[in-house]
Amino acid sequence: MPQNASRPEKICDLTYLNEMMFGNKEMIGEIIKDFKEEIGVEIKHLQHAVSTDDFLEIKRSAHKMKSTVGIMGISSLVPLLKEMEILGGEGNDMNRIKILTDKFKEICGLAVIELK
Repeated sequence: MPQNASRPEKICDLTYLNEMMFGNKEMIGEIIKDFKEEIGVEIKHLQHAVSTDDFLEIKRSAHKMKSTVGIMGISSLVPLLKEMEILGGEGNDMNRIKILTDKFKEICGLAVIELK
């Protein structure tokens, strides 16, 4: 059995955020609160862009969210968002974008739960 089988891998690594805020727990708490409130809005925005085949908006959304997930240390989402940004820019492969959007939503949901 793997060593960490009983402990699920963490989704968020708040090391960078902690360093940026010099360990200020109040500021870190505010940023986490803002993330939890805003990520749902961003996901809905992205889903709307996908449902209307708005490739340009998919590209913009993915680009914007890369920095957000980076600050929260959700490194598993960065390559996913990069791919989504490229596909949005190329204006093709909506099926792949839908798969990436679903995965993004799933991981963000887990991150929000982890940050409670």
